[in-house]
Amino acid sequence: MKQLAVVVCLFVTVAFNLRPCAAQQQNDGGSQRTAAQSKPIQLGVRVEAEGDGKGQGMWTQAANDLTPKELRTFETLVVGEMKKQDGVRIVRMDCEDDYIGIVVVAAKLPAARSGNWYYIASSVVTIAKKSGTDELVTHDVIAESSLSSLARRIAYQFAVARFRPVTDLWK
Repeated sequence: MKQLAVVVCLFVTVAFNLRPCAAQQQNDGGSQRTAAQSKPIQLGVRVEAEGDGKGQGMWTQAANDLTPKELRTFETLVVGEMKKQDGVRIVRMDCEDDYIGIVVVAAKLPAARSGNWYYIASSVVTIAKKSGTDELVTHDVIAESSLSSLARRIAYQFAVARFRPVTDLWK
């Protein structure tokens, strides 16, 4: 069991520290990206309320919508976490070029008898092509006790999606 924990910790450490788009080469005393890596990953981010902002989530769920202020805060947190990753440039979701899209639908659930909330997000990573075709990369549902930790987990989801093709884990 301890060996499994060590392997998992090692994998997580490598996933956070591996920079697939940050291979650098020295040129004229400074560092520049290689020609193949000169173009940053264009990333569009959209955060929405579960129930379209009507206060209550979908009628079949016990969730409440995030307030407009919580939605803005959460989107700022998600974008901030994404910007921390090497080789990423944030673009609008209606970008006319190919880009990676991250769409997050969020809601909150009251924690039993504590007055606190659990924040729930359904996060989808897609490849949006200028031809109009969107291809699903990954989807996850995440629950956390704060908006900031939820934003970090969504950024981690994207980092893992970037990590997989570099390591041939798509097969």
